[in-house]
Amino acid sequence: MRKHKPVEPHIATIFGGELKRARERRKLTLVDISSKIDVHYGQLSRFESGDFKVLSPNLQKFAKYLHVRLTEPVLDLSVRFERLASRSPRHLAACKRLIEALEKLE
Repeated sequence: MRKHKPVEPHIATIFGGELKRARERRKLTLVDISSKIDVHYGQLSRFESGDFKVLSPNLQKFAKYLHVRLTEPVLDLSVRFERLASRSPRHLAACKRLIEALEKLE
């Protein structure tokens, strides 16, 4: 049996958010995608919520359909950001302000 690559919980949350934003940009519902890739919409919803522990074949199908790359650079960026935010209360506050500013761009 093939072993799937484990995913840290905070990374799963990041990937899930990327999947949801990509789906919403395309104005698709989970049911729309479910019928196209033959994965239950409930499972797709859990993926978007970051409720997964490995990069399963169904998760990879979902990401591929939406053209979302689940790659190490994303992981590397999130790890670097987390390290930066945890340096001090000032760093954490600055990171929060940056995220808020970026979210307003959407």
